[in-house]
Amino acid sequence: NSKLPLVGMKEVEKHDSPTDAWIVVDHVAYDVTEFSKKHPGGRVILTWAGMDATEVFSVMHARSTYNILPAYAVGRVDDATYKVPAILSDFRDMHDAMRRDGLFQTSFAYYAYKNTTQLALLASSMALLFTSHGSYAKLFASACLLGLFWQQSGWLAHDYCHNQVHTNRRRNRIMGLLWGNV
Repeated sequence: NSKLPLVGMKEVEKHDSPTDAWIVVDHVAYDVTEFSKKHPGGRVILTWAGMDATEVFSVMHARSTYNILPAYAVGRVDDATYKVPAILSDFRDMHDAMRRDGLFQTSFAYYAYKNTTQLALLASSMALLFTSHGSYAKLFASACLLGLFWQQSGWLAHDYCHNQVHTNRRRNRIMGLLWGNV
């Protein structure tokens, strides 16, 4: 980054359209004009054209995503030309403290519990169904458990698809597809 030219935020702010889009992440300006066409999240990246997107970038992307940024770097933001608003500075400090405290670390025990309880709900529903022998009470209980299973599967798939469980995106996608389609 030290070899990149200095650019001011006033310059970055000029690049705020779909045909000329720069964003700032951690005091480095990136030209994302062409990348916006293939951005996995769609053209939402253009929402931040001409602005500092540090927070939204860090929240919405895996750490590995930072590895692709250098290919789009156009300059280092001259800190003398950009004063971080106090509320944003406070947010960054809070976010850093929460990360240091491990609050963004996944609890694999929790997700093992959630996966196990999901399977238990499905197994209980099926057991009631296959042993109902015409009992409306067992059929109703089976239907309720199956409904709860599907509802909770949606939330579990949501966590996986937002890459909150594993650092490996492929593993998250597979598990999200599994729980989202059972």
